[in-house]
Amino acid sequence: MRVLLLLLALTSSLLVACSRQSPTLVCQLPFNGVVLAAGDSLTRGYGAEGNGYVEQLQERLQGDGIHSDVQVLNRGQNGEKSGELLQRLPELMAQTQPDVVVLTSGGNDFLRRVQAAETAANLNSIIDLVNHHGAMPVIFAVPEPGLGAIAGLMSDHPVYATLAERGDLVVIGEVVAQAISDDATRSDRIHPNALGYSHMATSAFEVLSQCQ
Repeated sequence: MRVLLLLLALTSSLLVACSRQSPTLVCQLPFNGVVLAAGDSLTRGYGAEGNGYVEQLQERLQGDGIHSDVQVLNRGQNGEKSGELLQRLPELMAQTQPDVVVLTSGGNDFLRRVQAAETAANLNSIIDLVNHHGAMPVIFAVPEPGLGAIAGLMSDHPVYATLAERGDLVVIGEVVAQAISDDATRSDRIHPNALGYSHMATSAFEVLSQCQ
């Protein structure tokens, strides 16, 4: 009996610890809500102009019968680094008043050899800013440059796994890496084509479809 009570106590303490580390995210997206898509060329849709993930996400929301009046605003900028996004995001948030913010950021930092610690600090500040405005942050993980990237075997940069440990955002992993690892879904070595962006749109839609 004593052993059973100790096991029950240990189980209870572990459950409490887990709940503190991984709080339940609450996503509010009203019928006329706003999704802000911000970030670099992956948001802009480079390689499939007019048919990037943002446009395809808008189509999916319009067709789901629940979020048909939701607006998805594309505020991507080609070549943008995380520090530049951090600088312009306050004005974007004030202008658009989004319910959800979907981000692509960090890839240009890695390509231009920005220190990983600086990129991580910028991304954390970006997430803090989105949360401060009462919106839910969602970010696509992007691949880590290296020999695997040259060989077409992409994997997410570790900074995104660390971000996910915060528990106050959604990290969509592996989708970008897979898209630009396959000739069928990429327009070049660092950008998807329309089919690759379709996979990104599907992943984002699956997240947003859980919103109330």
